[in-house]
Amino acid sequence: MSSIIDFQSAADRAAAHAKAFVHMEGDVCDLERMAHIALAQIQDCSVPDDDHGCRELELAVFAVAQLTIMAKAFRKNYEAAYRGQEWPE
Repeated sequence: MSSIIDFQSAADRAAAHAKAFVHMEGDVCDLERMAHIALAQIQDCSVPDDDHGCRELELAVFAVAQLTIMAKAFRKNYEAAYRGQEWPE
């Protein structure tokens, strides 16, 4: 009994990659914006010695944590799309 492996054609691979990149645009923009917020918040933080400093630190920690979540989801979705699976909405 022989087994034949079907490989994607170059056109099919290109179409899958094009679709993945189209779906990535919004996520890439969101990821970049969150990174910008995280950077700005971290740069403005110092050792909190007042309520304002504590608030700035809280915002920085939140932004960096959210950026981590978004980046992990982005990578997971991109890798799924790269394998030809549907991009989750």
